[in-house]
Amino acid sequence: MHFVIQAENCFLKAPVAHLSDHGQITASGSRRMGHSVRRTTLMNASRHPGGTGGTMPTIREQMISLLSEGEYDAYELSQCMRIQEREVYPHLQHISKTLAARGRRLIIAPAACISCGFTFKNRARFKKPGRCPICRSERIRPPRYSIQG
Repeated sequence: MHFVIQAENCFLKAPVAHLSDHGQITASGSRRMGHSVRRTTLMNASRHPGGTGGTMPTIREQMISLLSEGEYDAYELSQCMRIQEREVYPHLQHISKTLAARGRRLIIAPAACISCGFTFKNRARFKKPGRCPICRSERIRPPRYSIQG
């Protein structure tokens, strides 16, 4: 079974998977939040004749599909994937290597200090920094991730 991932804008806190009568799996949320996150719909695109069933896309495959469509921070990805935020970072590291092998790139919009505007341009880690080295503020805008190519 092959799956096609479609996304549409919505407000959600934690997506919940639902299976319809038509073999359609939908992830949707029930609570509103202050920012927009995407709702992902996984649809059965084609069935192999004689097959008893297929496999769902992995978390990393779903993340790659989301990141191909737009820019997300780790919190938004964790809400869409229904995993903890700290679990997103190892997936992003692996996705970066996978994309490099396929000739694509994981683009990281760097974190920035909200207080003084310092941008963490040369940061190698995927996580949000704890403090600004200039003003020592902990008000840091997290890095955002997307896929190019």
